[in-house]
Amino acid sequence: MATPSVTKTIRIPGGLHARLVRRAREERKDFSTVLRDTALRGLGEDEGVDMLDALAGIVGKYAGRGESQRERMKRYGRPRVG
Repeated sequence: MATPSVTKTIRIPGGLHARLVRRAREERKDFSTVLRDTALRGLGEDEGVDMLDALAGIVGKYAGRGESQRERMKRYGRPRVG
């Protein structure tokens, strides 16, 4: 059963309001949802995203050369061989 919602009126600075409106527009969510999500993150109650689950279909799917960035940088600027 979902927790019942409570309607509250709060005063926030104009700059914060503008940032929240901008975020809502970017994420294509309504202002209330963005405000609620932001409050939950601020209280440390945001569950976040499990990146292993989110990337499950991608991880290990693409093969590369199998070298580190350091190894790639050693080749930087040198002519390609073969």
